[in-house]
Amino acid sequence: MKLKLIIILAWALLIFIPLVSAWTEKSIEGEWTSISRTYWKMEDLDRETSGKAIWETTIYNFSGYYATVNLTELYTRRLEWWWESSGNEFDIYWNFTSLSSGNKVLLTVGFWEYQRVWGLEWGRYVMGATGFNVGLDRLTTYAKYSYDLFPAFVEIWVYRNVSEGKLYTKLLLYDPDVPDPYDLAVDDYFEIDPADFKDVKLTMWVEHQGIGAIEGGMSDKIYIEEEAWTPEIPEGKIKWVTSNWFWDFIDGTKRFFSKTLPGYVMDFINVATSWAGYFFELLALIGYSAVQFLPIFPFIFLFWLLDAIITSIVEGELQPIGNAVMTIYNTLRGLAQAIVSFGHAIWNLIKFW
Repeated sequence: MKLKLIIILAWALLIFIPLVSAWTEKSIEGEWTSISRTYWKMEDLDRETSGKAIWETTIYNFSGYYATVNLTELYTRRLEWWWESSGNEFDIYWNFTSLSSGNKVLLTVGFWEYQRVWGLEWGRYVMGATGFNVGLDRLTTYAKYSYDLFPAFVEIWVYRNVSEGKLYTKLLLYDPDVPDPYDLAVDDYFEIDPADFKDVKLTMWVEHQGIGAIEGGMSDKIYIEEEAWTPEIPEGKIKWVTSNWFWDFIDGTKRFFSKTLPGYVMDFINVATSWAGYFFELLALIGYSAVQFLPIFPFIFLFWLLDAIITSIVEGELQPIGNAVMTIYNTLRGLAQAIVSFGHAIWNLIKFW
């Protein structure tokens, strides 16, 4: 009788032991207007600020994790008119650590707003990355996308598939103006031992740094094996992938190299890509500015021609008008030659392919 009672009590204790412990706040540092694990706000338009907050929980019989994140405000400003640039960044990290093996899966989503070229260029982006047994300095973001705040949002999927021996990870951006979500990360899954990541410690932290305002929140849910969670994780798409075979090849090549090349090589490629992106953005800005000033060009030309005519009348010579006519002729001829050369180059490229 006594043995039966002990067994019953033991089973009762096992039943009531929580498989997911409560989230524990580890630290909150820096400046925050309001901060909790699922809601973040910081607003200071007069100085640069930074902050970091960390939470942890332990999960037994881990099956998966799902979260949605959205920001309702992300803003930056230049404190002085002579400042060339300014930025405001907000990052979220999830670290899943196996209690049995020590293996780690790291996910991150980052939001960034910037101003450059003295406020003539600005933008807001979201980026993401996943990694297996890597540190923060080895995480490589694959793509960045324009982010228009709420109702746009980011989905985070982590699913432990025991039968396949895979830990699926997915970061998806949902844009209300686009029917399909964008894929923020390179790796869709990591090969693991089927018994690995059964019990995990989940560490989540958020960081912000910059000038301006940030406000946002998230909702999430942890799944355990007893819930028999078998999600259908959506397939994301890469923004620049099209039905054109050439761009499909380029995208596949980049995915391959991002998984096979050493980290320092990918770091160099990412830096070079960033500089190239900055260069092309600057060219686009110059082109955009030229287009904005295009309507006043005829007036400038008219005043210049009128000045040549008046000068000829005052001086009693036709040379100023002749110079103006020859300048117009040479300009039009140079423009025509440039168009012909460009068309010829395009035709040669078409024949090459």
